[in-house]
Amino acid sequence: MWQYFGSQTGFMRTYPASQWITIPRKPNFPDLYDVRLRNWYVHASTSPKDMLILMDSSGSMHGQTMEIMKIAVKTLLTTLGENDFVNIISFNSSAKWISCFDTLVQANRRNKQILSKSIDGIEDGNMAKLSLGLEFAFKAFAQFRENRTETWAGSECNQVIMLFSDGGTEEAWEVLEKYNSDKSVRVFAYAIGPHPVPYATLKEIACSNRGYFTSIQAMGAVRTKIQDYVKVLGRPLVLSGTRNFEWTNFYLDPMGLGMMTTVTLPVFNRTEIGNQSMVGVMGIDVSLQQMLDFEPSYEMGPAGYSFGINQNGYVVFHPDLKTEFEFIDDPPHLDFLDVEIENSAKEELREAMINFETSKRSLTSLLKMPGGKYIVRHHMEYYYTPLNKTSFAIAVVKPTDRSHYLHVEETDFEIGFDLSKSEMKGMHLAPWKYCHGKVLKLVIQDIIKNFSSTLRNKPDSCKTQLLRRLVWDIRKTNDIMHYWQSEEQDSRRMGVIATFVQSEGGLTRIYPPDEAQYLEGHTNPSRSILFQRAFYGDDYVFIPPENSYKSPTNLSESDAVITVVKSISFARSGITYKPAVVGVMVNPLWLQPYLLSTPSGPGKVPVSCSDSDYIICYLIDDGGFIISTNQVDLWEVLGRFLGYVDPVIMGELYEKQIYVRNEDFNYEDRCKKEKKVSAGFRTSAIPFHSTISALKFGWLFDFTAWSHFKYWFVSIFSLFKLPKSEALPEFYELSNETTCNTHEAQYYWGRWGRSYSGDIFCNNCTRHYSLAKVGQMNALLLVTEKPCITWSCDVPPLLQEKEEVEKSESSTCDRPLRRRKRPDRCYSYSQDENSSECGAVGSLALPHLALIVELLCLMLVTKTMHADGARPDPIISSPPHLCHRKLRSVCGRSFCRSIARDAFSCAELTGILPLNPTL
Repeated sequence: MWQYFGSQTGFMRTYPASQWITIPRKPNFPDLYDVRLRNWYVHASTSPKDMLILMDSSGSMHGQTMEIMKIAVKTLLTTLGENDFVNIISFNSSAKWISCFDTLVQANRRNKQILSKSIDGIEDGNMAKLSLGLEFAFKAFAQFRENRTETWAGSECNQVIMLFSDGGTEEAWEVLEKYNSDKSVRVFAYAIGPHPVPYATLKEIACSNRGYFTSIQAMGAVRTKIQDYVKVLGRPLVLSGTRNFEWTNFYLDPMGLGMMTTVTLPVFNRTEIGNQSMVGVMGIDVSLQQMLDFEPSYEMGPAGYSFGINQNGYVVFHPDLKTEFEFIDDPPHLDFLDVEIENSAKEELREAMINFETSKRSLTSLLKMPGGKYIVRHHMEYYYTPLNKTSFAIAVVKPTDRSHYLHVEETDFEIGFDLSKSEMKGMHLAPWKYCHGKVLKLVIQDIIKNFSSTLRNKPDSCKTQLLRRLVWDIRKTNDIMHYWQSEEQDSRRMGVIATFVQSEGGLTRIYPPDEAQYLEGHTNPSRSILFQRAFYGDDYVFIPPENSYKSPTNLSESDAVITVVKSISFARSGITYKPAVVGVMVNPLWLQPYLLSTPSGPGKVPVSCSDSDYIICYLIDDGGFIISTNQVDLWEVLGRFLGYVDPVIMGELYEKQIYVRNEDFNYEDRCKKEKKVSAGFRTSAIPFHSTISALKFGWLFDFTAWSHFKYWFVSIFSLFKLPKSEALPEFYELSNETTCNTHEAQYYWGRWGRSYSGDIFCNNCTRHYSLAKVGQMNALLLVTEKPCITWSCDVPPLLQEKEEVEKSESSTCDRPLRRRKRPDRCYSYSQDENSSECGAVGSLALPHLALIVELLCLMLVTKTMHADGARPDPIISSPPHLCHRKLRSVCGRSFCRSIARDAFSCAELTGILPLNPTL
């Protein structure tokens, strides 16, 4: 698998070498992959952290500066992982949380999306009170420690304040001395925008609180500058010298290899001058498929499965887990109890796995069938254990009543696969890896031929037991095709369209072979609703065709079928085993005569279903879907949920617990966007200063002169030369879908007898109904009177199909933090750390023409001043002690003495001259 190294400068090298793959379906889209922003890189570089982000929302942040800050904070959020906790505060003349979160929350994907969207709602105004914002943050940390009800909340490691502002001269030393005298909270400061506002105070706050100062003057600098904090938080880890291997959560690989995890190891700078810095991170990928190759899939059978979770309780792999949409996204961050149907027994199971216990549990579980429409109640066994030297725990699940599997003895593969072309007709194989590296996508003749060739030349590359079972299934089902052919005429008269058998070993046979389209998507027993529904019961299972209420399929006799399936079982030595299921596809019209000939309805309704003018009869399955009716609108209601067709009756059955339901809330679903909206912002309107005053060069070397001139000059050129300012493309949705909250429900039978009857009252009208279970079928016969003319008690239909729901604050922010286990190691402090390296200045990208003209102007101005006998400003040429006096008059702190080593750095601090002369 891939091995790679990512450096702190953004350089990445992989082995083995391969062509880089850009964003799918966007060949002309900019490649925004930055190794330093990837989850695995940040995860390996720092220890967990509690982070509060302070955003200056005062009036001076108006326009482009505000937009740069918003993008910067969104980018910062992408560097946080599930072991971090975060929240955002905006401050001006007051301070407040920007979202419905009123404390620090886990930095999982869902919470970061809520915070990211809340950032868009921040508006500028009033004056900035930095001390007020810092005090709010320090108090929030204290309240979080004291008031949290879950002992597992928080990182219990680094505490960090990230301050975003355009600068200013307000000092907040009293607040810092009061709440952070021990420097336990690091403060990082980001000066935003090209404003001529002094930033010395911001830099001093960062440097005196074990943080780092960064200036972000333009949109293009956001991605590189926002990461500066990572190397500072990584210092204690570097100084510890610990070989700290870390495993990430699973994510979608950018090279197209599917879901994978990465084991990482930080690389330290051991040189004398860089002994607290990190060179980069080494990583080795382990794909999900590599793990699943060790899964005992044959022994578990199609009804069994495996899954894994990490110590946050998040699923790392599970058959019901959908993969990521784009590789730029975070890991899914779906909890085990959100993927499986939650109950108290599964909560205990989850806690045991998080604590890395090894054991077995038997519990009654509600299982969601493939397709998500049906629920079955079954007794399952969970075997679980930690995965050594990782942060994962894995489990194998199987039905309790499947205590044995079929072991096939030595098999002559040459004879077993020696099939004629006619014998292969109607034969389909599950898309499994029978042999290494081979996923079946060929026609059946080529598949069998490849099996024979591989077994002769590379027998060790195949799963022998699985192939033995396949040969056994082929032999046992050879004669059944001849039997179906001989019974074809009688079957047609009974409305049978096709007959099939599907085995545990992955073999499916259908007759006539030309009707194979009905098996499309059902050849894998592990994911086939036909196999799964039959396996988990002993009754005949009737499965109506798909017919959505929201998107009706306009069923007709030519394309609609009802599928009836039943498991085959045999007993030996007291052991019951189900090797296969059989089924038939029948014409829906075949059932209707049987329904019409029902002599009388059960219970209080003493009339026949043939009286369709006054009586409605429904044959409904265990999920509440209509299999047949005595009404003429059969094709309109066939396959639909009764709650949409007759909401009054279904509401009554739900109220009487004939049907109970499971409700699913998906906070990580994807919905189609109504319209495409650009996240970019238009070019900011630049206020023009007086041209006359601008040309009076006497102010050029005053306190803020250089920044003022540069901002004014570049602003004018920006109107003509710079392109429109746009949000970083990584914040666009890369398809016609977006994340959303959805709500759906599945219904299943409650605990009741075999028959029931009742009345529904509405004003002066009474509606009788009766129902009874039909023989050995998963069906109820429901007989009811049609509503009377004066009926006026219509009710809204019960929820069944997936619906998008508004992301209200109550639904998004009131979810409690489930039990988790923190990482074992924390590196937040080292007495050897050197905090003097604490500042950097960003740059403003200019068009080359504007840059050249600006430099020529400055040369002309300087030459003119010297020609006129003007003396240079004292701060440029003065010795350090004079510079310090100038700085004290500006900054008001002795901090300047410790930082200003020479006149050049002094000039940089006061904003007169940038350190980089190319600016």
